[in-house]
Amino acid sequence: MEIAIIGKPNVGKSTLFNRLIGKRVAITEKVAGVTRDNNKRPLVWKDKSVNIWDTGGLFDDGVYSDHIYNKINQLLKDIDLVFFVIDGSKPLDKRDEAIANLLRKCDVAVWLIINKLDKISDANTYTDFYTLSFDKHYFISSVHGNGTGLLLDDVFNSETYLSQSKDIDKNFFRIIICGQPNAGKSSIFNILIKNELSIISEIPNTTRDSIAAQYMLPDQSVVEFVDTAGMKRPGKVKEKVVKYSVLRTLENLQKSDLALLIVDCTQGMTHQNLRILGYAEEHKVATVIVFNKFDLLEFSQKEKKEIIDNFRKNYPNLVWMPVIFVSTFNVKSVSKITKLIIEIRENLNTKIPKNVLNRLVKKILFLQSAVNPANSTTISHGYQIDEKNRMKFLFFVRGRKEMHFSRKRFVENEMRKNLQIKNIPFIVKFKNSR
Repeated sequence: MEIAIIGKPNVGKSTLFNRLIGKRVAITEKVAGVTRDNNKRPLVWKDKSVNIWDTGGLFDDGVYSDHIYNKINQLLKDIDLVFFVIDGSKPLDKRDEAIANLLRKCDVAVWLIINKLDKISDANTYTDFYTLSFDKHYFISSVHGNGTGLLLDDVFNSETYLSQSKDIDKNFFRIIICGQPNAGKSSIFNILIKNELSIISEIPNTTRDSIAAQYMLPDQSVVEFVDTAGMKRPGKVKEKVVKYSVLRTLENLQKSDLALLIVDCTQGMTHQNLRILGYAEEHKVATVIVFNKFDLLEFSQKEKKEIIDNFRKNYPNLVWMPVIFVSTFNVKSVSKITKLIIEIRENLNTKIPKNVLNRLVKKILFLQSAVNPANSTTISHGYQIDEKNRMKFLFFVRGRKEMHFSRKRFVENEMRKNLQIKNIPFIVKFKNSR
């Protein structure tokens, strides 16, 4: 079941969205027009679930007004139920009436949500909402949660839900698309999901919320792509909403199974891009470096190879990250990303037989003793930790001293080379067996 929250700007749509899904996903501010894209998340209530969409404010006077209107019109074709949100603390205006007229023309159920009623007595302040003539209406306060329980009970007891009743898989392989502003993240996101969910503009910081969408890959597996706000350098983040967007992106990156770092070829590998890569490496998130807009510079194959070789030479700790070149004007080039996603997910979930791992440990011990015979810290045994979408190992070591960082890196590199598993991070933990 698909539900959309719709209304004019600043009536509390994103606050209601956050309240219903139980997380601060949508950015909320007192100023109007913060939300611009349609944003979908699973809504779970008493072990039942539906999909719910947050949307931008309709009939705003801002530069994105037409984009928002077109995207909501497109969304309404696939929606089962609309929560039409109005501000119950103020009289109706022409925008509320225009939205009501728009919804009446759509073949979709509409429930009127009278929001911002922090006290029950507030419901009697303005009663003109009756003129909108929607049969079902609810008095709520999305800030305090008043009335939302009854609303959700009615959703999951509705004929629409019961006729479609099915659980939503919330354990998708999660792929975050990140990078600096105007690198082409939203364009690549839209191409990958074959749908224009994210607004594309030459104006930096058009995307503010993280936009999620599920998509079935050619191997019939379902993944979740997350488009994120462009990450500026910390010193240049002045607008409060942009600051929240950057923090949300870092939070999403840490929780993702794979990151696509979109790099603008005309800007190159900037300090901020390296900061994102460092964060991904620190949290061992599989990462693909995607150089976008290569058509603008007309790189030859030799020049592409030189860029990749220089990157690997300058940043040896990131050698496992694959690097590809795409152009959003060449959709076929973007398909390389899909092939890499399938390969990386398979590699992350590869199971290493115990006898293969034990032989590898013996080989590493032999190589270490040849390099440094006097070293007193040795690996006794190890095993692979069974964790979805992670290549993770635990080794037990003997010795008086903790294993040196360089030796840990040596073990990780030897494992990567001998197991021949490419393009993913190895999480290698060491524990003293004394």
